[in-house]
Amino acid sequence: MTADSVNTSRLFEHLPAIFQEADAADAQRSLNALLLAFEAVLFSGAVLDIAGAAGFGLRGLGDEIASLHAIVEPLHTPENFLPWLASWVALEFRADLPVERRRRLLAQIVPLYLIRGTRRYVQQLLKLHLPGMASVIEEETGELEIGRHSTIGSDTWLGGRPPHFFRIVVAFPSIDEWERERWSEVARAVADLAKPAHTVYSLEIISPRFQIGVHSRVGVDTVFGS
Repeated sequence: MTADSVNTSRLFEHLPAIFQEADAADAQRSLNALLLAFEAVLFSGAVLDIAGAAGFGLRGLGDEIASLHAIVEPLHTPENFLPWLASWVALEFRADLPVERRRRLLAQIVPLYLIRGTRRYVQQLLKLHLPGMASVIEEETGELEIGRHSTIGSDTWLGGRPPHFFRIVVAFPSIDEWERERWSEVARAVADLAKPAHTVYSLEIISPRFQIGVHSRVGVDTVFGS
């Protein structure tokens, strides 16, 4: 780009010849300089030279309009726009939810609303909030039958099991006690909001233990010592 092309406004070239000639004769009252300021505001990639200083680029309205679609895209919108965009779909983020998880949750929440109240809905919300693998298990309680449904605490409960009961199991690669408490609190908060009001559940946070053939590779998923 030459100095002339930088300092000449595209708008100035569309003026009648009489104005262009008058502008050339009176540099102190240059219409070209005035139009450069407007061009910097209106057009993309405009370069403005003020008081003889080196030209610098300004982001014009054309740039803003061209990138307007990114504001309503959860994966690309600026971080400070996320709460505003979430309000469009009646979503409120947890304060401790990382930004990347907020983006994924916001991007997927509308399709998930179509299955609200189902096992899959609760499970997907847990996966979007937790770093572990969440599973929601619905168990049917059979009638007492010797040899089939007769083990106390496993498939038989004295006095009966709560109706509409399901289990939530969240598996983490490795967590300490503090993390276990933290993620238990998050899982319960998410489940309480996502589950149907008439249902009850139990929550189990698990991490791998030493099992031959399952978790037994030293240096990979097994560590000797603490």
